[in-house]
Amino acid sequence: MRRVLMAAALLLMVLLAPVPMASAAPTARVHVIVCPTSLGVNNPPKPVASSATMPASAAHLVVYSTTSGYLQILGPRNLACQGGIGADGGANITAWSASSPNAGIGHGGVTAVVYPTCLACQLTLACPFFPAALRALRSQYSYLNCGSQPLGQIVRRLSADAVAFADPAGEYVSPHADSLVPSNSPYPANGVVVYDIYRYRGYRDSTTMGAVCVLPASEHAVCTAVLNEFLATQVRNFT
Repeated sequence: MRRVLMAAALLLMVLLAPVPMASAAPTARVHVIVCPTSLGVNNPPKPVASSATMPASAAHLVVYSTTSGYLQILGPRNLACQGGIGADGGANITAWSASSPNAGIGHGGVTAVVYPTCLACQLTLACPFFPAALRALRSQYSYLNCGSQPLGQIVRRLSADAVAFADPAGEYVSPHADSLVPSNSPYPANGVVVYDIYRYRGYRDSTTMGAVCVLPASEHAVCTAVLNEFLATQVRNFT
């Protein structure tokens, strides 16, 4: 997975047209906001640090976190947020602009999901981008549909396990899993999906994760920072 993350970080920068990176890697401390989180299992919450070390390019952003820091995502300041952690370990977190209806990111925001055990959830998230996931979905969950990719979507394969995508303004955001689909958006959307299949104690296992950033085109550099950090830290935590 380390090879996956290195390739993903480099190619994601090309896809999302980021600002140039310095050779030395300066860092900054950013504020961590713990969002209201629904819990499938009512375990006592663990404390979450009030700040986190991030690349200096993210100094103007904040970290939005579920209870106990289980799933986190960078995002612009002053967003509303909420998260959820299921009994099976699946989780989501969303931070959105106050102008967005129904707590969606269509008018600006970020969202992330992770599915460490729910196979149907994993395949529904991954199937628009990974042929193996599409075959497995049709074979094991024929009653579920795999959403089509929006017109004009650009997809770059970062590695065998990861893709980055860019959806133009006015299109529904992929991937087409409920947790990641905002309403028709006036802003472009950028995202990543990781579909990691591995062997654990002789058995096949998998984890699927995704993150989407929806912001005005002038803020593409923010989405680059958000998604690169998601690949660098959150994916490592779950795979």
